[in-house]
Amino acid sequence: MRKRDAARKQKGGCVVTDRHTQERFPCEESSRNRSKMMDTATHWALLLGILTLASWLAGGFAAVLGNVELGHHGQRAAEYLSFGLSVAGFISAVAMVLILVIR
Repeated sequence: MRKRDAARKQKGGCVVTDRHTQERFPCEESSRNRSKMMDTATHWALLLGILTLASWLAGGFAAVLGNVELGHHGQRAAEYLSFGLSVAGFISAVAMVLILVIR
């Protein structure tokens, strides 16, 4: 008898069902499989978090550049760019929270 079969008999042959995919895993393999994979919602939330951070950093950088002597048109463009990037970051952050809450 193999080790895995002996362990399964000792545990009573229990099977764990994954609630998202409805796949059935033997008990000793379920924790190992679950730690190796993140589900899609987590990937999207991570991507949106990265985009939020990047847009807020770029918006701050544009605001700092807007304070340098660029002339009236350059400062106005930097203000619009900074505002647009901040709004994009806020929308991305809200989408990230919604994905994590809804999943």
